[in-house]
Parts: sequence; structure tokens; C-alpha cells
Amino acid sequence: MTGLVVFAVLLGAQSAFGQTRPDLSEVFQSPVTIEITTGTGADAETVEGVGEVTHVQPAGKAREFYHFEDGPPSETITRYDLGKIFQFDPPECDVTVVTGTMPLFWDWVTQSKQGDAVEVNGISGTLWVSAGTPPAPTQILAATNDGTTALYYEVRSTGSVTPQQTVRITFLKWQTTFKQKPNLFKPPGKCLK
Repeated sequence: MTGLVVFAVLLGAQSAFGQTRPDLSEVFQSPVTIEITTGTGADAETVEGVGEVTHVQPAGKAREFYHFEDGPPSETITRYDLGKIFQFDPPECDVTVVTGTMPLFWDWVTQSKQGDAVEVNGISGTLWVSAGTPPAPTQILAATNDGTTALYYEVRSTGSVTPQQTVRITFLKWQTTFKQKPNLFKPPGKCLK
């Protein structure tokens, strides 16, 4: 009985603060900013860019496009329906063969721990953290308190083999319904040669 009362109090406390564990759509699109920091302290280097992320599951398709301030654009087309992921960093293109179904992007959130309150671009939210066991990275989601909109997604590598790296993608206009542009998931021509 005591356990039930404690659970009810904790559940009520979470509701009182307005946080709901995120249940984000696996179909989403947003213009984004991206910030990649490699290293720590005074030796850290940061590059910034803008782009767009589109994810359509269960169709098995995704596209990430980024344009960085000091370099060419980068594009990743994920096509589980074709069994390939195309990574295009001009002039190079890497093709990775994949099998099965595309993993759910937000699946890790179900096991995450609630973190601090956060404000992103004037919108209040809550952090959700999944600390990976090395070499798995730590994943962080900032989501609105109602749990329906992603504000940013961050991945922190442990730095055990390579330099520590943090990648933060901030969603500027989160949409779960959108008109899909023709050829949105078409692999870059250079990748098909």
C-alpha cells in the first residue's frame, strides 16, 4: 500500500509540474540549426550550420540536409525500402547497406530519465536523458512539457576512442503533417554511379 501511495504522489508531482514523457511522432519535418563541438575546454572546435530534417517511419525514409558556415553542404538520405543509406559530402558519397526495418528515431525516449526544465527559443520544455553505457553515446531530448514537440536533440560521444563530440540539432518549426516534396528522398545522382 505504501508503494502505491508513493507512486501516486510521484505521478501527481510530475503532473503538477506539467511534464509528460514525450510521445513524439516518427513522422516529422523541421528546418533546423546544427552545432557540432569536437573536443573539450580551450581546445574545443565548434562548427554551425542550418538545414532540414525529414523522417517518415514506417515508410523507412529519412533525409537530413545541412549547410555549414565553412564548407559544402552535407546530405544523408536513408532508404530502408532500398536497403541503403546515402551519405553525400561533396564530392564524396558513401553508401551503406542496411537490412530490416528502419529503427524508430525516438524509441530510446521511453527509457530516458527526466532532467531539468529548459527554455528553447522562448518555448518552455523539459530535458529527457538517456545516458549510454560507453561506447554508446548519451542522447538528450528537449521537448515541450506536453510531450508532443521536439525542441532539440543532442548526442554526446564519450570520447574514449575519438575526441569527445557533441551534436545538437535544434528544431525551428516542428511539423508532423506536411506536404512531401517530390524527389525529397531521391538519392543524390553522384551516389548512384
